[in-house]
Amino acid sequence: MDTAPAHDYLWPVKAKPLLTSPFCDRRNDHPHGGLDLSLYGKVGTTPIVSVDDGVLMRIRASRYGYGNAVYVRMADKMVAVYAHLDRFSDRLERVSDGIRRTTGEQKLDYYYEPWEEQVPIARGEVIGYGGNTGTGSPHLHFEVRYDDLVNLNPLTNGFPVADHVDPTIHEIMLTPIDNFGRVNGTYDPMRFAADGPPSTPIPVSGRVGVSVRACDRKDGGDRCMTPYRIAVAVDGAPFFETRYEQWSYEDKNILHAQYESLRERGTRAFYRAYNPYPVEIPFFSQAEGGSFDKLEIGMHSVHVTVEDAAGNATTAHFEIDVQPADDKSFRPWPKGTGGQVLFNEQTIAVDDGAFVLDTYEASLFEPVRVDITRVDGAPEGVCYRVDGPPVLMRQTYAMRFAYTVDDDAASRLAIYERSPAGRLTYAGRTWNPLDRTLQATVDHWGTFCLASDTDKPVIGTPRVVRRSIVVPLRDDGAGPVDHRSEIFVGKRRLVTTYNAARRELSAPIPSGLGGTRTVRVEAMDRVGNFATREAALTLP
Repeated sequence: MDTAPAHDYLWPVKAKPLLTSPFCDRRNDHPHGGLDLSLYGKVGTTPIVSVDDGVLMRIRASRYGYGNAVYVRMADKMVAVYAHLDRFSDRLERVSDGIRRTTGEQKLDYYYEPWEEQVPIARGEVIGYGGNTGTGSPHLHFEVRYDDLVNLNPLTNGFPVADHVDPTIHEIMLTPIDNFGRVNGTYDPMRFAADGPPSTPIPVSGRVGVSVRACDRKDGGDRCMTPYRIAVAVDGAPFFETRYEQWSYEDKNILHAQYESLRERGTRAFYRAYNPYPVEIPFFSQAEGGSFDKLEIGMHSVHVTVEDAAGNATTAHFEIDVQPADDKSFRPWPKGTGGQVLFNEQTIAVDDGAFVLDTYEASLFEPVRVDITRVDGAPEGVCYRVDGPPVLMRQTYAMRFAYTVDDDAASRLAIYERSPAGRLTYAGRTWNPLDRTLQATVDHWGTFCLASDTDKPVIGTPRVVRRSIVVPLRDDGAGPVDHRSEIFVGKRRLVTTYNAARRELSAPIPSGLGGTRTVRVEAMDRVGNFATREAALTLP
């Protein structure tokens, strides 16, 4: 990927720079997409400025996720993202009000199309004030993206921070990658302190990789952070490299590929310096690389270097004795037994074509064997069970059900996942009347059903909770559509949020709407069933 050279960007926070979380730190289900910058506990008072000239690409206001966020396409075509703002600047607030008037939507998540009149953003312009919308603690989440698809490490793309502290390597682990890999005569991983490796070469055979438990700290802070680079050299020659430089939000599951899976509670992560999969992964220098079975039989000297984005580095050293493997021909793919082999960009169909699996370019980390079985007598509709080995999936794969009913009836069809207890959960419904199929994408095996939903959403009694209108909203079929579930006071549409866990639709009460008012609630589910309810409420 060709990226623009680092520009002389401004720092985005009008405060002393303090990094609290770097690029690729671990999150619940994805690597961290940028930098977290401290606001020193302040909400709504710290100006956030545009780091360079550009145009507004997207503006979003929400209580969840990135909260209030501004996306600016800069002059070098990079995209800067500013998230968790307490509020927008007065100018961008007027822009957002204009979007609401133009679209008729009170919710704000607007992308500017290339043909639209652009909203210029000047270098150094205050675009908002730092806060904690969508998150717990006050901070600015800041990203640099390439072409709005690929997240880049800001520390190496124009936003370095003061750092004179060498990373620390705490432990090294040698891990058998498959059933034939052995370390020190066993099939178990071997861990040792980086500053106290075994005094004699460690016997290894078959596919064995190295990983490290390391910390990177910055000037003025003691927080253990993800390092930038881990390099393995064997006998003085480069062997493998892990570098946290870029990744895409379309590829969130690579988080799980970057770490060893440890079952010990309280154990910090070991970063892999090998790629156990036959596919390219953005962090790793090569597919199926870093395994010691690629070395010649005999003694070898291994150096592991952990480096931060400022170039500070620490190196650990140990010796290995590569021995003949029991079966060099063995590879762990495809995993599973029986069934058909499924890998990326492949299709598997049942004999009558009523059910089809499709994989995309990066659906799987490795080939697998899957079985597809029709579930007879399912009361929900047409159901198929997809069985496969318990492997990590990289992205989603698709399933397609063919339908035989007319299109009016098909408009109420959706694909659901059925739990072992028989509970249905909506999976998706991309409807294609041309080839008469419905499609859903998932990232796991299970039992999936094509079923009809003709029941309307159930709207409960609206009530006032503090300064918000809260309405119970339940739909046991396809589930409500967030942007089509609304609360009106008279003719005024409020900004609503649907909490799926609590099954509640809520909206803050704007000033000036006090007294007894008629509240109307409208709700639509994902297959188009519509319900409405009115009630008189006394608003504060």
